[in-house]
Amino acid sequence: MLSWELGQANKRVQNSVPGTTRRDVKPLHIQPDAWDALCDWWDSPKFQAASKQNKKNRKRKMLLHTTGAKPYVIFRQELEKKEKRMLTLVEFFDATHEKKNQKGTFWKLQLNKGQDRQ
Repeated sequence: MLSWELGQANKRVQNSVPGTTRRDVKPLHIQPDAWDALCDWWDSPKFQAASKQNKKNRKRKMLLHTTGAKPYVIFRQELEKKEKRMLTLVEFFDATHEKKNQKGTFWKLQLNKGQDRQ
């Protein structure tokens, strides 16, 4: 939700008069002190570094889930009902991160690449 709020604040700034900052476009449903704290956090070096790294990670698209908009909880319930047993964490991860155009998950493909080099 906070990343959505940041995106909305940035849009409000873009649609405002020049010189407007995020602090100037506080949503009505957020208290002023909470908004100031959020703006401070978004402007902090720690957040900026994490944001920059996350942006790089998203571009690489290495471990994307493949369940679409369906929540993991529902996906897991349906899969366990189909299998008639509880799934291990590895099985569930495998089922939710299967590459559609390749056989196996990213981490299995990487493991196989490593074994091929030996």
